[in-house]
Amino acid sequence: MHQSPFGFFAQNSFMNRSLPPTPPLMAAEHLKETAAEHLFKNVNWIKSVEAFQNLPLPDQLQLLEDSWKEFFVLAIAQHLMPINFQQLLFLYESENMNREMVNMVKCEVHFFQEVLNKLCHLNIDTNEYECLRAITLFRKPNGEDAANNSFGTGESSSPNSSTSGDSRGPVDSVKIAGLCEEARGTLQAYVMRTKPNQPLRFQALVSILPLLSKVSGFTIEELFFRKTIGEVNIVRLISDMYSQRKI
Repeated sequence: MHQSPFGFFAQNSFMNRSLPPTPPLMAAEHLKETAAEHLFKNVNWIKSVEAFQNLPLPDQLQLLEDSWKEFFVLAIAQHLMPINFQQLLFLYESENMNREMVNMVKCEVHFFQEVLNKLCHLNIDTNEYECLRAITLFRKPNGEDAANNSFGTGESSSPNSSTSGDSRGPVDSVKIAGLCEEARGTLQAYVMRTKPNQPLRFQALVSILPLLSKVSGFTIEELFFRKTIGEVNIVRLISDMYSQRKI
């Protein structure tokens, strides 16, 4: 099995372990619980990356805040597809009396589903997902790739939306940029070695990454976590728990 310099999980790890089938009558609630598991498993994956741990704590927190949403989308695509958004929307609508908010979330879910479908269409394997996580973790927020994206936007002006548009610059930006390039090189080498009959695969994989940042963080919070966390911003919650070493 290919090994990268980022301490990727082994095949038999908790990160890659298959989850039991979803009970039909509890599908929506079970899905939300499983999504929460993957949210924190994502953070644990990040904590396992030695290069990340060697960065100053402010940079660790910044990268965590900037990448949580993209990591969540990757986890959904890898582990929870096909996902039944209709069940989630039905439950959300039954618990939310704000019709305007509900309609906005419904609209944004369409783009979320489109991004997930594109990821699944690529048939990404475990090692490719791990490399994509590393690239996502160390990428420059709102970088040049986003400007070159040709699929449209799912950005939203949703209230309390968890985006990284106001991100602070990292302390060790040169090192972080180097780690991102190293991750891209690892992915490219892996694809060339294992899928030589797909010469455009590497470009297809990295080209889809800008779409992840365009999924509405607000919609993710509303559908999967609002009932549990209340009005607390999930970015702040993850950051506080990480800095206090509670996850």
